[in-house]
Amino acid sequence: MVLDVDEDGAVELVTGNGVFAWSAATRDWVREAYFTRSNCAGAGCGDGQVAVGDFGDFASARFTDARIPEIAVVSSGYVRIDTIEGRTVFGPIALPGGGTGGPPTVADFDGDGLAEVAAAGATAYSVMDPDCGPRSVSRSGGRCETSTTTGVLWSRPSQDASSNVTGSTSFDFEGDGRVEAVYADECFARVYDGATGTVLFSQQHSSCTWYENPVVADVDGDFRAELVVGSNFNCGSPTTGVACPGVGPRGVDVQFAGLRCSTDAECPSSRCVTGFCRCTADSECCPGSAPAGDGGVADASVDAGGDAGRTTGSGSECTYVCAAPPDGTPGAGNTCRAARPRGVRGIRVYADIADRWVRSRTIWNQHAYNVTNVEDDGRIPASGAVRRNWRERTLNNFRTNVQGTAEITSSPDGTVSGTGYMCLASGAARLRVRACNRGTAPMADGLPVGFYSGAGVTLGPRVCQAPTPRALMPGECVDVTCDWVASPQERATPVTAVIDDTRMRTECHEENNLGVIEDVVCRPPG
Repeated sequence: MVLDVDEDGAVELVTGNGVFAWSAATRDWVREAYFTRSNCAGAGCGDGQVAVGDFGDFASARFTDARIPEIAVVSSGYVRIDTIEGRTVFGPIALPGGGTGGPPTVADFDGDGLAEVAAAGATAYSVMDPDCGPRSVSRSGGRCETSTTTGVLWSRPSQDASSNVTGSTSFDFEGDGRVEAVYADECFARVYDGATGTVLFSQQHSSCTWYENPVVADVDGDFRAELVVGSNFNCGSPTTGVACPGVGPRGVDVQFAGLRCSTDAECPSSRCVTGFCRCTADSECCPGSAPAGDGGVADASVDAGGDAGRTTGSGSECTYVCAAPPDGTPGAGNTCRAARPRGVRGIRVYADIADRWVRSRTIWNQHAYNVTNVEDDGRIPASGAVRRNWRERTLNNFRTNVQGTAEITSSPDGTVSGTGYMCLASGAARLRVRACNRGTAPMADGLPVGFYSGAGVTLGPRVCQAPTPRALMPGECVDVTCDWVASPQERATPVTAVIDDTRMRTECHEENNLGVIEDVVCRPPG
């Protein structure tokens, strides 16, 4: 990884075994003279995969500015944090679950304003926190949410005995100050509560596991973040992927208690009891689209490739089943739980069906992604112009994307008004409306506008549909046209246009989405 960690205006090569400067004379990387492995020897003190962040006040005689970053290292099954001078200030901590260990992710998982580090091993995914000891680090305001003394904030079982070098990411999906951890092992893609490790979301997954990790980004330009997960059948069965012996009855994820909810409307079963969607049959868990859950997690999915029809609520293989939740789950009755009837292949993009997730960037350009290493348009900034991630108030993270904020009073508001029509030579009527965003937040492009015969309380069938051609900022409008091929030739008929007629987006006013084009008729010539 190359970045300017000592803030001298020149980039360094940062590894688990030193900080190196480029020598123009020898045309090679040369270890910085200030780096000395001073207080770490033995297991977990060697080279490894790294991330950079500001983990606390570790100023020294040479680097008196406490905001100089530290280096998180995952090395041969251990996790530690070093200063850029080589002094170990946390760890080495044996990675729970064993294994080599994947690339570290840096974020404030427990919401105490200070960074922690997450990593996956062979049989567990874990978050390590310097405030949880051992070799406890004094950090102003730091706390250990789970009151452990092992250095591990929390750890949850996973399956990656093959490579055990997979990565992860994190994101505060709802902008509520609680960061979620995101990790996909050989069998499931999961979202965890950052402070406690509770599994908030789970979907079937299959991977031979290399160094991959899930990605959070605004992939469709709708001003909302999405979760992107890749799957493959590169090992295991050529038709079902990697075997998952740790699943429960009917292939359920034993760590996932079920779809979460706050109201009946958020459940496919229309029954929300004690925070979970309750059910009596599988059909109640996947009648259409899965709901949006609590805690900022993706309880609905959009299939963006691979085995079409194998995501939630679509196709012949539902990925949620009605089953008894784990012991200790609040409330009574079965819940809709994630199951893995078989592996999946391809790329899947998950989004919140209630459209509550905050926005993020539309870019994630490299494995060692740290936000400031790339501009929004894909340009790589000159080394001297790179903003220091660890000094940014809203960043200080690694392998984590830009965090939007939850704007409770801000929302798009799509409106539409009929402006007329014209008859084409073919006899079709080209319908035209003016679509506007009357809200206080941007509205994504591609929002469907449906045109329905009739007007008033009861509308006839949809005669055509067309998308808005571009994103609309608050107050902006755009024309949308749509051809009614079988338009009436004798009797004039009104047409009602409905913006967002498939309810893709949540708006501040859902009741003002209609506009009428009066008396549409295209009589044949003569």
